[in-house]
Parts: sequence; C-alpha cells; structure tokens
Amino acid sequence: MIKHKIFNIFSGFSRNDLIKFEDFINSPYHNINKKIVLLFKEIVKYYPDFLSPLLNRDRLSLLINPKKEPKKSTISHLFSDLQKLANEFMIYEKFKNSKFEWNDILLKLYTERNDESQFRDTINNFNEQLNDYGVDGKYYYYKKMINVYEFNFNTLNHNTKSSKNIEESRKYLISYIINLVSYFVTEIINTDLNVKIFDSKFKIKVDNKFTADLFSVLDITKLVTVVEKEDKDNFILKVYLHLYKTFKEIENESNFYNYKKLVFKYSGKMSRDECSYHFSMLITYCIYKNTGTGVTSEFRHELLLIYDFFLKNKYYTDIKTPYLSDDLFRNILLLALRLNKFDWTLKFIKTFSEYLHPGKKENLVNLAYAEYYSHKWSYKKSHEDLKNSFIYLNKIKEDSFVLKYDVKSIFLKIYFEQNLNDPLINQIDNYRKFLKRNKLVTEDRKKRICNFLHILKRLVFLKNGERKITVKTIQNDLLKIKSIEHRDWLFKKFNELKNKN
Repeated sequence: MIKHKIFNIFSGFSRNDLIKFEDFINSPYHNINKKIVLLFKEIVKYYPDFLSPLLNRDRLSLLINPKKEPKKSTISHLFSDLQKLANEFMIYEKFKNSKFEWNDILLKLYTERNDESQFRDTINNFNEQLNDYGVDGKYYYYKKMINVYEFNFNTLNHNTKSSKNIEESRKYLISYIINLVSYFVTEIINTDLNVKIFDSKFKIKVDNKFTADLFSVLDITKLVTVVEKEDKDNFILKVYLHLYKTFKEIENESNFYNYKKLVFKYSGKMSRDECSYHFSMLITYCIYKNTGTGVTSEFRHELLLIYDFFLKNKYYTDIKTPYLSDDLFRNILLLALRLNKFDWTLKFIKTFSEYLHPGKKENLVNLAYAEYYSHKWSYKKSHEDLKNSFIYLNKIKEDSFVLKYDVKSIFLKIYFEQNLNDPLINQIDNYRKFLKRNKLVTEDRKKRICNFLHILKRLVFLKNGERKITVKTIQNDLLKIKSIEHRDWLFKKFNELKNKN
C-alpha cells in the first residue's frame, strides 16, 4: 500500500471539496495531464481512510498506463503533481473568499498599469468593504496598505509636482502613520495580555521584563492623545488604552467601568471578531473579581449583564464553530442560579440549549434542568422542584464521563439538605475513592472537588454535634482554601448552621 502525503490532504477534504477539486483538475487552465485525472478518480474511491491494499504502485501504474511496464518513477511524479494541484486548489479556494486580498492584488496591478479609473474604483470598493467589516486590527492593517498604494500611485503616475499633488502625497503618508500606530498599539496590547493570560493559565513563573520595559518606553497614553488630535474619529486606541489599564491596574475597578462603557458605546462600529474579543476580556475581568474569598455580588451582576449582551449578539460563535461551548453554557447557568435568577435561567436553558453541539446537547440540557430545579428547591423548598431535579438527574446517560462529577455533587448537596447524614458520609468517602482511582480528571479539578468534600464532611460533623469540629475551624477553611467547588453553597449552609448554633 502506498504511503503519500496526498492521502492526508484528501482525508481533510469534504465530499463537496472532492467534487470541486475534480472540476479543478479537469480544467485545462489548471491541468492538461489526463493521467492525473485518472489517478485521482482511482484513489478517491478509497476516501476517507485510503487504507485499501489495492492502493499499490504496480496496480495504479497499470490502470494509468495499461500498455507499459510499471515504473516507480512515473507514478511518483504523478503523485507529486497531484499534490501540487491539491495545494493550488486549497490556495485558490481560500483566496477566492478573501475579498481584502483580492483588492490588494488589484491595486498593485492597476498601479503598474497606470489605470487611474480602475485604481480609484478599487480603492472605493476596498474602503466600503472595510467599513462594512468594522474596525479592528485587520481594518487598520489594510487601511495603512491602502495609504501606501495611494502614495505610490500618486508618486509614480503623476509626473506633475503641483502643490495639490504634493499635499495629497503628504496626506497619504500621515494617514499611513495613524493607521500603522493604530494597528501596532492594538496588536501589542492584545499580544501582551495573551502572554499574561497564558502564563497565568499554565502557572508559568517567568520574570519576563521584556514587555514591561517595552511599555515603559512606549507611553501609550501620550501616543493615543497625539493620534486623537490628528484623527478625532479614531476610537479604537481609546478602547485599547482602557483595556490595557484595566489589566495593568487590576484592582482599580474604575478602569474596568471606563473600559466597559467604551466597549458598549462602540460595539456597533467594531468588527464582529473585535466585539467578541472585548466582551471576552470584560468577562475575564469579572471572573477574576468573582474568585477568592471576599466576593461580593456586584461583579456577579456585572458578569451576568455582559453574558446577556454576549449571548444576544451570538459573540460565542466564530469561523471555527457555530456552537455555544459546554463550559460557557455551564458557567452562565451556574452564575444565574447563584444570583437566584430563576426566570432568566429557565429562558436561557430553553433558548441557548439549541446552540449546543448536537452530540452533547441531551446530557447537558438534562444536567442544566437538574441544576435549575435543585437550586430552586434549595431556595424555595418546593418538593415538586426536588422531584423534578431527580427526574432530570436520572435522564443523564452513564457514558457522560465529564458530567459524572456534577451529578455526584448535586446528589451530595440534596442529601445534606435532606439531613441524610449517615448515607452522605458514605457517599463522600466513596466519591473520594472514585476520584483517587480516576486518572482522567485533571489535578486542578480533583483538588477543587476534594476541598468541597472536605468542608462538606465537616459541615455534616458540625450538624451532628461533633465536638472536634467547630464553627471557627470551618470558617477558617472557607476563608483560606481558594480552589474549591460550590463555594457559595458551602458558605450558605455554613451560615445557616452558624446561626442555629
């Protein structure tokens, strides 16, 4: 069986791609070698795995050249040519849908041909497309490119050195500087924040002074002020300046509110990807403020408000996926339930469960309703809600590995609220053993769950009147332990017991 890179390429094609590729290689403009078409038609029969023993050199050589002796070099050359055509096809398909790149090439061609009419039409079309697209880093990248083409066309194709011509050239250069600075500032702040988030996520401890030194040399505030004097409509630098300040002085909440105000104000002018990015950064900041021991409800309400806008505008979708991610769905659900927004939560489940991945939807929806009814029962003590919670818990399929932990936690909380203390202690111990045996759970999540089980068990002992366990010891644990699941619920149950005692 032949091993060749072309099979990996074709495995990544959809069936529609294969049909279009066959049309592509049948066109004499792209390919005049009919043997390549024959080779493709034969090997595509074994799509998508290409694992058949019939895919061997001698057999393919005979099919393509039945009157000649099989030659290894001949079939190798055909495979190589087929791969080149596949690469050309993928470039063509990508480029065909890249309207900005089309305009880039056209401007270069019309400059070389000194075709001012077509050049100006292309400039106008390009600017219209960019304005429809919305403002972001890419917008400024192409804007500065347009300035370069305008300057070059004016310099190369207008021989007269009139004051008007000189003034126009100067105007293009100034616009180029403004667009270049805008592109540079947005990219450098975005990249710097990505580095910080990356380091935080993977707990990388590096004393990286490069970006700190860079920003000490670059006075972003002054830079923005200077550009604003020349270009009063440039709002993106202001947005990024406040984004930078929000995370640089993370405890100064006024920076966040200024940043948020600007994002909401200019969201209609930004590109879709740019809006999604800034709302993600607002969400990141709120999540940071909602972690730790001294959490107030202020940033939870802020976060829910941002999530609501984020959902309504479908900023969770992009080119890569049309689906709402499982984690985001769960995070929004649990936040709304912590705030006791039961009507909002029910509407959220019904509306946005439709945007979950079809293969995961059923279990996630059942878990969402189980969480909803268990929270509602805990708050309102309606036995109908408790009954509904059990109904949805029992609908969750056993094969859902990720959701097993959520299901177990809901059961434990219900046991506690129902005062089923003896079986609850057994369930906690069994859960610990289950976690210890399971190698597929991340260490971070194991730690959070184990801390939850540790405090839950202490709450049971306190409820049972164990002398060794005091209100003070549990309070200390709740304040000291930062990585813990269901912190709000534990605090609530602790305060109820403390008040009783």
